[in-house]
Amino acid sequence: MCKVLLQMHTKITNMKKQMKTILFMISFLFINADFVMIHAEEKTLEERLNSVVPAGKIRLDIRARWEQADTTLTEESNAYTIRSRVGYESNEFSGFRFYSELEDITAIDDDDYFNGLNGPVGNTTILDPNHTELNRLWVSYNSDLVYGKLGRQRIKIDDTRFIGNVGWRQNEQTFDALLFHLTPIDDLKFIFGYIDKAHRIVGNDHPLGNVDTNIYFANVKVKCHQWLNITGFGYFFAVDDNVPALANWSNDTFGIRITGDNKESDANVKASYEVSWATQSDNSENLPVVNFNLDYYRVAAKLHMEKLWIGSGIEVFEGNGVRGFNTPFATLHKFNGWADAFAGNSLNGLGALVQGLEDIWVGAGGAIPIGNGLVLKAFYHWFDPETDGAGSYGDEIDFVATYKINSYLTLISKFANYSGGSDPLSPADKDIFTVELNLKF
Repeated sequence: MCKVLLQMHTKITNMKKQMKTILFMISFLFINADFVMIHAEEKTLEERLNSVVPAGKIRLDIRARWEQADTTLTEESNAYTIRSRVGYESNEFSGFRFYSELEDITAIDDDDYFNGLNGPVGNTTILDPNHTELNRLWVSYNSDLVYGKLGRQRIKIDDTRFIGNVGWRQNEQTFDALLFHLTPIDDLKFIFGYIDKAHRIVGNDHPLGNVDTNIYFANVKVKCHQWLNITGFGYFFAVDDNVPALANWSNDTFGIRITGDNKESDANVKASYEVSWATQSDNSENLPVVNFNLDYYRVAAKLHMEKLWIGSGIEVFEGNGVRGFNTPFATLHKFNGWADAFAGNSLNGLGALVQGLEDIWVGAGGAIPIGNGLVLKAFYHWFDPETDGAGSYGDEIDFVATYKINSYLTLISKFANYSGGSDPLSPADKDIFTVELNLKF
């Protein structure tokens, strides 16, 4: 713990050297914030902009971030980036709605970090490239029975363990897809869809930035009780077999997820839990053909007090020495530590997770009554290979602080310290520290 506190102190001290750039980024957002405050007693910024837009709404999402990352094998990187999204959402007409959104990521100095394609290759990778794209473009239909969406869209299924948008990175993951939600009765929902292409976080210029896919998925949710919600799912992942690096991403995955809580009760202490299990096997899209059948499970529980929660859990990926259970289209940053020490390996079914992964964690969080409320969270992870006889994969401690300045502005700071273990395949030690300001409506 003393080591971690010392490292945090060093990070904070180093912030002073970065203040000129950070202040520039933050002032960019506060100019918008001043506009919001000036007109707060008249109309909100959202109301003023939408008053000149016919039959719809303007959506704005701007994030200014400083991210510092360092490993024992690479030089320290500092990424100062501004992510801007502007979109237009039409009003609903006979159940139909249209949305279009542009996204731009601008690095103020892209010579101080490696973004996965450009920059000094000896520096630690921060996957936020300079990038401009059409982020979302979709049309939807909504009725009491069915909701459908066609086009480039954000998809987040269940806990995003298998399909998610990777919202932590500046360039989120979106999909060219057809999605349906069918709700025949209140406590029964079917979700199914098809994904033709994945637009990944590394950007259009990267060879693996836009991945041709042939993904089908189905999901059935049944709410039996507040303590018992059952979801069965199937994901049939197939990627472009003309790209050898992607061949081992294809698989068939089936599983079940069970959740529950008593948050609607009047009890002073409330509880929630989740249990997931899945099995993954090869399919005809695997080139070269590698026969495998691997399992995954996750168990977690939390206790919730008025302004505090504590929790613990375990997540296990099976490995067979040749291949590991993998989730290439998931929101990987959400799981297995915020240093993302294992994130790249989760993409590579023939990579360092061939021994699998066991992640045991404890966490706590709460709100401190400062201003509008300062929300704090902390997690500690113990990592090991899933296979017997291997060494340790190390441990990690994570902190995040969130402060909502007003209904538009949110300030977030995050710290992660990963220490590698004794196993030869253990990732290198890694630290990350971020400060960001978000403007969104």
